Formats: sequence, structure tokens, C-alpha cells
Amino acid sequence: MFQLHVVLASGRGAAVSLSQSSTVFDLETAAQEALGQRFLKLIGPGGRLLYREESLQEAGFEEG
Repeated sequence: MFQLHVVLASGRGAAVSLSQSSTVFDLETAAQEALGQRFLKLIGPGGRLLYREESLQEAGFEEG
């Protein structure tokens, strides 16, 4: 299980939990619900723009 903290440019953030098999699309959906924002661009580890079809692991997220 991934525990991620998503943050808007304004500094407002929220915690989301996703399974290891989740995709960036799943993360985007969870972030939209948690932050009440409809349109988000997600930036991952290292500042890279994330693509919806990637798994979280492919996008560079690691447990721990």
C-alpha cells in the first residue's frame, strides 16, 4: 500500500492511500477527490510530469 501526500502549488495538501498495483490515473482521481480540484497535472519524484497510463512504480514511487 502506498501512502502519498499530494500538494497543490498553493501549498494545500492531502494524504491518499493507493494499492501497489495502482496507476497514475488512480492517483489523479484520488487527488482530485481529496483536494476538491477537477484538473490536475501530477509531478512525480524528480520533477517529471506523470502519465496516466503508468503504474506508480513505473512513475518512480517506492514504498517506505
